[in-house]
Amino acid sequence: MKRIILLALSTLTLTGCGLKSQPKDAAAQAPVTDVEVTTVAYGQIDKEIELTAVTVFLKKNAAAAPVSAFITACYVQPGTAVRRGQTLYRLESKERQALGNDILGKDMGIVLVKAGASGIVTDVQQQTGGYVTEGATLCSIANTGSMVFEVEVPAEDMRYARPGTACKIALPDGRHMAVTLAAPLATMDVNAQVQQVPAHVKISTLPEGLRAKAMLSMSSGKRSTQILPKAAVQSDDNMTSFWIMKVSPAGTAKKIPVTIGNSNNSETEIIAPRLSPADRIITTGSYQLQDGDKVAIMHNV
Repeated sequence: MKRIILLALSTLTLTGCGLKSQPKDAAAQAPVTDVEVTTVAYGQIDKEIELTAVTVFLKKNAAAAPVSAFITACYVQPGTAVRRGQTLYRLESKERQALGNDILGKDMGIVLVKAGASGIVTDVQQQTGGYVTEGATLCSIANTGSMVFEVEVPAEDMRYARPGTACKIALPDGRHMAVTLAAPLATMDVNAQVQQVPAHVKISTLPEGLRAKAMLSMSSGKRSTQILPKAAVQSDDNMTSFWIMKVSPAGTAKKIPVTIGNSNNSETEIIAPRLSPADRIITTGSYQLQDGDKVAIMHNV
C-alpha cells in the first residue's frame, strides 16, 4: 500500500513540473514575422499644385486693306506659314472693276497686300469675292517665336509664381517640358480670380489655344527633413493618425506615432519625432504588427 501511495505522489509531482514548464515552451515558440527594413533619409519633398496653362501668341501682326477695294484673290488660309514680303491678297479698286483693263491698263487699280513679318496665319477674316473698306483687317499673322503658355494662377497662390520660377508642363499627348515663369500680366480674370503668368515655350509647332497641365512647386525655400518610403508609414481608416514600426535591439517591433509632412508617389516626410540614422524602420511585413511582436529581418531596402 505504501508503494502505491508513493507512486501516486511521484506521478503528481512530475505532472506538476510539466505544467510549470509549459509557459516557457509557449514563449519559445512565439511566431516570428519576416520583415524588410530601411533607414531614414534626408531631403525635401516639394508640394505641387496643378494648374491650367493655355498656349497663346503674344505677338500678332494684322494685315489690313490699304484702300477700299474688291478682293480678287486670297493666297492664305489659317495655319499657312508666310515670309516677310510674301503676297497675301490681291485687291482691285472700284474703278478698275467698273472700267476694266482696256481703259486703266494692265496694273492700274491693282493692289497687292504683303506680309509685314514672317510667321503663321492664325485667322483669315476676308475671302475672295468680298469688298473691304480701307483699314479693314484681312488676316492675322502670329510670330511663332512669341508663343507662351499662360499659366492661370489663383490670386492666393501668386506668391509661388514669381518671375524665374521653374514650372513643369504636361501636354495632352503625354509629353512633358520644363518652363520658366515670366512676369505676370497686368490683368486678372474678375470671375475666376486667376492671373495669367506667361512661360515661354521652345516648341514652336504647338497650336494656339492648347490646354495643358502646369505643376507649380509650393516650396517656400531650401530645407532638409526626414524622408521614409510610403510603405513604412501606416495610418488609421480616417487618415488622422500615423505611425511607423521600428525594430528594437531585442528583435521585436515597436510602434512609433509620427507626424507627416509632404508626400509624393513613393515617399513621405516625417516631421516628428527625430529618428536616428541607425534606426531600422520596417517597410514590408509591418501590417497588423503589434508592440513586442518578434520579427526577423530578411532584407534591407
